[in-house]
Amino acid sequence: MPKTLAESHYNALIEQIADTYHQAKAQTQKSVNLIITQANWKIGQHIVQVEQKQKLRAEYGDQLIERLSKDLSEQLGPGFSVSNLKYMRRFYLNYKKGHARAQLPWTHYRSLLTVKDPELRGYYEKQASEHNWSSRDLDRYLKLDNVEREHMSTRRRNGNASPIKPSRRPTLTTQRGQLFHYMLKDAPVGKSIQSSLMIDCGFQIFKEMCYKKSTQMKHNTQVMCEPHGQGYAFTATRASRRNLYTYKAVVDRIVDGDTLLCWIDVGFETFTHQRLRLRRINCPELNTERGQKARLFVQRALRDCDFIIVKTYRSDKYDRYLTDIFYDPSEPVPARVAENGQYLNAELVNNNLATIAD
Repeated sequence: MPKTLAESHYNALIEQIADTYHQAKAQTQKSVNLIITQANWKIGQHIVQVEQKQKLRAEYGDQLIERLSKDLSEQLGPGFSVSNLKYMRRFYLNYKKGHARAQLPWTHYRSLLTVKDPELRGYYEKQASEHNWSSRDLDRYLKLDNVEREHMSTRRRNGNASPIKPSRRPTLTTQRGQLFHYMLKDAPVGKSIQSSLMIDCGFQIFKEMCYKKSTQMKHNTQVMCEPHGQGYAFTATRASRRNLYTYKAVVDRIVDGDTLLCWIDVGFETFTHQRLRLRRINCPELNTERGQKARLFVQRALRDCDFIIVKTYRSDKYDRYLTDIFYDPSEPVPARVAENGQYLNAELVNNNLATIAD
């Protein structure tokens, strides 16, 4: 029996414990959020019942709210502003019959209460619940569809009661790159460098151009590389610069929904180990339930893949390369995955596990 634990096993143990802790913390927060939501509905009920029993007119109802806000804030602390108490009252009035099914945090219902139409509000509530939207996601969709809501109100006034569903959800697009395409650069002057050109492999990796050239080439020539005998042959190409910096890679570890550690094959029997950040998307923090779901989605999507295709862009402020990732566990040919593989970034967005960054 070994006296010490292998480093890989120890790291796996750390990750398992951290996952369990984050999941428990997320579940605890979810329970707290739902308890607060139910409590706020009950507070709204108390206020409305007193108003109705005492037959208070609107102006006296507002005076009651202001007095409650002052006294409750002194006794219980933050959370009882005039606007928040009015939202609680409205929450009860709008959800009299359906409060038992309220499954969203209070911040979500504050946003939902800005939607006057009950049908459309119910639509947003259902979408937010089914797809685990964060309050920021919900606010963004409400803002995007504000024109449609206003249009719907006009149609209702004109006698057309057909609800308009949100239609302008953001989309994520990409231009796929091509494997084994490189840019040539002038080599620095030095006795140890025999070639006049260097191959830019990306990731600040350069190789001497000591392989067979099919045509005369110079600085900033874009080339396609193919095996040739014991080396490689290069052919100049007029492909777009956006075809460059596309690689076959092997996943080392999935850090969270939008961050991966990968071994990347840059060509010429050379690999680099990089922390990659999925381009133009943001997944929730790992210590949230949605963050855990996002990472689990990526783990399941990539677990049967022998490799993935990585198209890289510039690095971010944390020195992580921004990437688009394509995969297909059933396709053994890398070039086909690059051309037709599933686009992981967009899948996270389409499954409401990530939002599109501005």
